[in-house]
Amino acid sequence: DGEAYPAGTDIIFLAQPYRAYVKTLLERQSYPGHRATANGPADRPYDVAGWTLPMQMGVNVLTIARSFEAPTTSRLTTATIGPGNVWGERKPGHWVIEAHGNGGAVAINRLVAAGAAPAWTAIPIEVGGFRYEPGSIVVPYVKSAELAVATIARELGLRVDGVKGKAPQNLRPIGRARVALYKPWTENIDEGWTRWLLDQYEFHYTTITDTEIRAGNLRGRFDAIILPNSSPDRLVSGYPADAVPPQNSGGMTSAGLEAIKTFVRTGGTLICLSQSSDLAIAAFELPIRDIAREADDRLFVPGSILRLDVDPTKPLAYGMEPHTAASFAFSSAFEGIPARGPATGHAGEPVPSAGLDMVAHYASRDLLLSGWLEGEDVIAGRAAVVQATVGTGHVVLLGFPVQHRGQSHATFRLLFNAIFSAR
Repeated sequence: DGEAYPAGTDIIFLAQPYRAYVKTLLERQSYPGHRATANGPADRPYDVAGWTLPMQMGVNVLTIARSFEAPTTSRLTTATIGPGNVWGERKPGHWVIEAHGNGGAVAINRLVAAGAAPAWTAIPIEVGGFRYEPGSIVVPYVKSAELAVATIARELGLRVDGVKGKAPQNLRPIGRARVALYKPWTENIDEGWTRWLLDQYEFHYTTITDTEIRAGNLRGRFDAIILPNSSPDRLVSGYPADAVPPQNSGGMTSAGLEAIKTFVRTGGTLICLSQSSDLAIAAFELPIRDIAREADDRLFVPGSILRLDVDPTKPLAYGMEPHTAASFAFSSAFEGIPARGPATGHAGEPVPSAGLDMVAHYASRDLLLSGWLEGEDVIAGRAAVVQATVGTGHVVLLGFPVQHRGQSHATFRLLFNAIFSAR
């Protein structure tokens, strides 16, 4: 059709035995929503309504319907990353490393493991004719990191420049956060996926249970606590005492909730996945409404992929594309409201609306990318990711499953960056 595509573009021909499999993985789903009566409840799909993998993974796929003359091609038998290079000085004063995508998160973890002290650039900088975007990594030279830097370029395909002299100004420290992942005794698939994801991307973390939450002193042990997707009542109440052994009953309880509130007020970062955001909104009386929860039958999204607008100049979105896709499954959408007086339940520590940072929004129109959506106007343009300042700490509300089944690569960085921002 007169379009030119760069060398290295992958072509998948559908004239092959696996045609149906290819289509299932790559094409957009247009789910045939059904109701038995005009005003009756929707018939929910047995699982999700949209799963298009390229959208979840940040890969642009174009369908070419008409036949065309194929260019010279070579068959791909494995998935590989083209190696990057280390440019500039061999014994630099510091390195600058591009950090887009999830490779940027792995790079940070490897640098920290090598004894380096990485920081983020807060503004674009140009080195050797290459523009490094906000969120690129600056690392002061230390000999112990030489091998790690070379390996990052080669294995992760990230560009590196060695630069003489002092590091640039306006750097944002990357915390070496002590991370806890809360594992409730109630069954929780989301906790399992989160644990798997942290393992895959080389994060160090500690699994904590209800007993440890209730015991308190969380700030002395951790900088960040991750709450998996679960309703507030299930997180607090857990199993009833007559259903399980005593040590496995009760959830985090009110004592655990108070311990979490103290953790945040004294400098900790609480990272809430999907429905657990509502626990934090209520506990800290944040000036936020979850309008998706208030929509009743006006909103119906039974597992679909929606357009997401992200501000990649903000630390929580460093390394991301400004327009991507979110997996939404009866998830959250936030709207700021006027502060309601003291907002943490702790005298003298109100949370003003100015303490809210809206990092990502659902698109204002043409919201559905794949699946089934009713009630687009309820959440269109609303916030999907919010960071709130509480005391000397922070609460991060990730309103949709950013790590959905380990598939939604395009939004992993929201979780990773929330961890890196804690300190």
